[in-house]
Amino acid sequence: MHYIFDANLSHRLAEGLHILEQGNDRTREPIVFIEHADKVEALGRGATDAEIIAYAGKTQAVIISQDDDFKRIKSNMQLLKGLNVGYVLYKAPKKSGARYWEIVEAFIKGWKQLKTKITETNFPFVLQVDRKGGISKIEL
Repeated sequence: MHYIFDANLSHRLAEGLHILEQGNDRTREPIVFIEHADKVEALGRGATDAEIIAYAGKTQAVIISQDDDFKRIKSNMQLLKGLNVGYVLYKAPKKSGARYWEIVEAFIKGWKQLKTKITETNFPFVLQVDRKGGISKIEL
């Protein structure tokens, strides 16, 4: 499975999860490739949402973001559907906003469940990760 974190999440989180995934037993766990959009040569720093979605469609990647604009902007939702892309949204608490370590903890706690949910869900989809690592599906 291929995951691409967009610029709204730290490249350190993407790199850290990629490193942790390398310790998995390849006979038991599917191979996982994680990258950050700012470090993808084909995209370059500051890629637009549409460029990231197109790249994800072309490479069969799942986009992971903290940007809930994907939910609100109809053109992006239509693009997600049209290119059959999966999208994961980290939902920050409304009052305190997103803090780096809360985001890291949420993804670490929910990572195994998130990977399972993604493999069990038909594309296109939008999943949400809450601050406790819980996973829920958002209807397109």
